[in-house]
Amino acid sequence: METIGKISLHQQGAFVAKLQCRYSVDGTTWEHADGSGDILVGQTKAIEPNVPTGSKVSAYIFVVWGSDKTANEIFLFEKGNSRTANYTITGTTLDSSLSFNGIS
Repeated sequence: METIGKISLHQQGAFVAKLQCRYSVDGTTWEHADGSGDILVGQTKAIEPNVPTGSKVSAYIFVVWGSDKTANEIFLFEKGNSRTANYTITGTTLDSSLSFNGIS
């Protein structure tokens, strides 16, 4: 499992999105953590998840007035780690697509 310190979203959809994450401390129970404010088309924002170090994390994209997306990739979070999991979201409010672009 890859270790990261941030999650980044490049917004290319015709909607407003918010980058959040879901996390698990015990590996079975998943919770949501707050993240960015509004991300408009063309913007890229990165967050350092507000979760305990050692948690498993994945990206969760809140699509305002639309269908939210949860990433398939799961990472180990380490506060202060410089590695970032990068995502792009495209489409429309009810038909969006989330792509993993790798770790930088």
